[in-house]
Order: sequence, then C-alpha cells, then structure tokens
Amino acid sequence: MNNKMYRPAQIMFMQELWNTQQKEAGVIPSYNRKALLNVCANLGYGVIPVWISGDSVRRCSRGVYVFPELMFDLSTLLIKRDGRGRPIKNGFVINGFVAKP
Repeated sequence: MNNKMYRPAQIMFMQELWNTQQKEAGVIPSYNRKALLNVCANLGYGVIPVWISGDSVRRCSRGVYVFPELMFDLSTLLIKRDGRGRPIKNGFVINGFVAKP
C-alpha cells in the first residue's frame, strides 16, 4: 500500500484515468501522452500536470507514464488538505471530504 498523500485534484485526475482504463489484473496501468491529454481536456486542463510529467518515477518510456495507484482502490488513498494546486471547477466527494471550487 502507498502512504503518499494526494491532493483532491490529483485523485480526481486518477479517477478519470480509472474510468478510461482497460483493467488487467496484476498489470500496472500505463498511459501515453495522447490518453493523458484526453483526460486533461475532460477536466479542463491545458497541459499534463507537472506531478505527472515532472516525476521521473512515473515515466516508463518516452511519452508513457505509469500509475501504480490505479492497481488499488482510489478511496484508500490519503488526502492532503493543504489547498495547493489548481482550483477544482466542480465539487466532488472523496472519503467523505467535499472538494469545492
């Protein structure tokens, strides 16, 4: 299990990825740049967030990024409530925490 803390916008991004992925047991999900840009467009981002593109651990090859968090239940991820990051357009609920614009 991962003990890293995530911001609500990061969890929202991973939830959108989860909704688009083809589930394969035991395989760490990876996404190419085009798939990430599609998710960005759905969420109103202009570019791939730095927490993805700037993280050398996530990069598995040129333009392909891994998301090991998607192998687990996203509701078990720890939420960081520091208010940093891009504002959220629409409110949503994760683990009983309501994120509002």
